[in-house]
Amino acid sequence: MNKKIIIFILTCLLPIISTAASALIVNDNRPDPAKVIAEAHANPGENAETDTRNAELADSDDKLNETYQKIMSQLDKKQQAALKEAQKAWIKMRDADCRWAFSDIRDCLMDRIDNREKELKTTWFGAKNGDYTSLEEIRKI
Repeated sequence: MNKKIIIFILTCLLPIISTAASALIVNDNRPDPAKVIAEAHANPGENAETDTRNAELADSDDKLNETYQKIMSQLDKKQQAALKEAQKAWIKMRDADCRWAFSDIRDCLMDRIDNREKELKTTWFGAKNGDYTSLEEIRKI
C-alpha cells in the first residue's frame, strides 16, 4: 500500500480513535455520590442555586428513605434482608451510573433516586400479614 494512503488513513482515524478511547475512560475527578448526598443534607449551600439544588437532592433522598422504611415495616425478617440486599445493589448501580452521567452529579442522583422511589411504591410484595400488595395499593385502602 502506498505510504501516502497509509498516512492519510492514520491521520483521519487517529482523532476518531482518540475521542472514542477518551469517552471510555471514567472521570475519576467526579465526587463520590454518597458524599454528595450527605453534603446536600448537611449543607444546603452558600448561594441560591446551590441551596435549591442541594435542598431538592436532600428532599428526593428523604422521600426515598421514607418509602423504603414504609415497605420494610410491612415485611417479615427474611423479606427485609432481601430488600436490604436489593437496595445495596441498587445504590452501587446508582453510584456507578452517576460517576459518568450528567454534567452535575446532583442531576443524576435526583433522577435515579426519584425513579427508585417510584419503583418501590409500585412494586408488589408479600406483606407480613399475608397480603400481596404495594404501597400504592395500601394507600388506596
